Amino acid sequence: MAEEIRVKIKNKKGLLLVGVLHVPAGEGKRPAVITLHGFTGYKEEKNSVSLARELSERGFMVIRFDCSGSGESEGTMKDDYRMTNYISDIDSVYQFIYNHPRVDAKRIGVWGHSMGAMLAVIFGSKHPELKAICAVSPPKQMGTTDWLAQFLDDWKRTGWFTKVSTSGHGESRVPWAFMEDAAQYNTLDYAGDVRSPLMVILGLAEDTVPPEHTREIFRKADEPKELVEIPGMSHNYKKFPKYTRRVNDTVIPFFEKYLK
Repeated sequence: MAEEIRVKIKNKKGLLLVGVLHVPAGEGKRPAVITLHGFTGYKEEKNSVSLARELSERGFMVIRFDCSGSGESEGTMKDDYRMTNYISDIDSVYQFIYNHPRVDAKRIGVWGHSMGAMLAVIFGSKHPELKAICAVSPPKQMGTTDWLAQFLDDWKRTGWFTKVSTSGHGESRVPWAFMEDAAQYNTLDYAGDVRSPLMVILGLAEDTVPPEHTREIFRKADEPKELVEIPGMSHNYKKFPKYTRRVNDTVIPFFEKYLK
């Protein structure tokens, strides 16, 4: 049976990132997957946890973690919660996994949802050695989505955006500085540089990221790539076991194909 081990990884600013490492039963080096949460997300989200557990039961090492300024990781939203810092955090976690004695460094993949999917593509564009990238509902750019755009004027005026978790995770108070930093990142600027096999998944009942934005990212990417459109699935699919199951049943064979 797979183990779940709490780990702390120092990022480039000296902050400790808290994660959960899923270690499969048995011995020897294994393929690995890094999972990335979305905007105001965290490592305990049901979609990330369920995928990590299923992958580890199939022989994968998996790590899910909170980016700096979020969840249990060190730092604050005011000073550290930025996309630039998150990208740097991913690199710190990647180095941890790459050098882990149970990981085959030549078989590492990345999975992300929403903003995490966007960052999976951006990170993947800088790491052609990655063997597979899966992006679920990536936006083109933060603030261009139907959901987030409606808050931008008040956010800029007050300096803060407050989001209350519907999963009991508490309140997130994100500074306008996050959006100023995020403005420099457009997924379309990076998708064409991804050299790893890419799977893009979107729900046709999306209520946060317009499906056409996600399709644009897919069209910009090179082969090999695969687009999966799921009827009835919304952005917050983690709340619906039916769609969590459908996504996992799509993602796991993709990683098994390219990482095993």
